[in-house]
Amino acid sequence: MPWQVADVEGHFKGLSDNQKGAWVRVANSALSRYDEAEAIKQANASAKRMQEGDYILFEGRLQKMDMNLLERLMSTAAPGKKTAQEKPYYITMMTRGCRYACTYCCNRTLLRLYGGRAFVRRRSVENVIEELSWVRENLPFVQLLVLSDDSFFDTDELQIRAFCEAYRAKIGLPFFSLGTPFGIDDSKLEMMVDAEVWPLPTYAEMLFLR
Repeated sequence: MPWQVADVEGHFKGLSDNQKGAWVRVANSALSRYDEAEAIKQANASAKRMQEGDYILFEGRLQKMDMNLLERLMSTAAPGKKTAQEKPYYITMMTRGCRYACTYCCNRTLLRLYGGRAFVRRRSVENVIEELSWVRENLPFVQLLVLSDDSFFDTDELQIRAFCEAYRAKIGLPFFSLGTPFGIDDSKLEMMVDAEVWPLPTYAEMLFLR
């Protein structure tokens, strides 16, 4: 297609500007996998949920989601864990999958299931920055970003450089990510330091061989 915000009224009426933007994102994402009719159906179903509102079980009771509740939720760690730096944080991923076979990790089983082929899927820098820009604009209480890739540093140097430059120019929030020792080198670390977007430590995962 792809759809634009101006197209939304022809498919679903009564949405705010932000909700129309969400409709467009859902529809265009679905269009990459389904035909036009199914993409519209999925976007309309998402829009209906937005109008009706979402409810979550929080602090022992069902509560309707709003921005105040979302801020409280994003400032609350999972049971038994501390929040990252005790700040409201947002989690996303730049890649899915991993080419390593750490014995404690699900990716070891996935490698076996697919005959030893590592299926690593990567989002473009532009796509990730677009998401994080939306977070900055619509979730102003977020103070920390978490990239929960299985191994962020396995991204090639050109993409990391492009990410650092765009992140510093448009986002600028502190973040941390997961990584393995195998993907980290001096050049990649220097890019993060030069971009002044790496104030928090990386968690390094180790490979255990049997």
